[in-house]
Amino acid sequence: MMKKHLKRAERALDVGSGCGYMTVCMAKMMPVKSTVIGIEHVQQLVNDSIENVSKHHKYFLDSKKIQFVCNDGREGYAIGGPYDVIYIGAGTCLFIFLIQSN
Repeated sequence: MMKKHLKRAERALDVGSGCGYMTVCMAKMMPVKSTVIGIEHVQQLVNDSIENVSKHHKYFLDSKKIQFVCNDGREGYAIGGPYDVIYIGAGTCLFIFLIQSN
């Protein structure tokens, strides 16, 4: 279901990006000149994400197609928005309501 939206998306947000796996999956489905921002509130997970992506998809980081930020994603991440797609890997209904404005 998400793939059809990602195929034409310019900007996407991965909330609770963890190890970076879903962020890479999203980037692979999106057009060449697009951006996925992975937001994670644990700095060590951000560091791990960058390390993981660097192993096999470093070009996504070098081209800025994938960017990781350490921040509290419960209210989204307006700095990189607006987003065509927001994937919430760690959320609740209240959480989804809070980020709808992004």
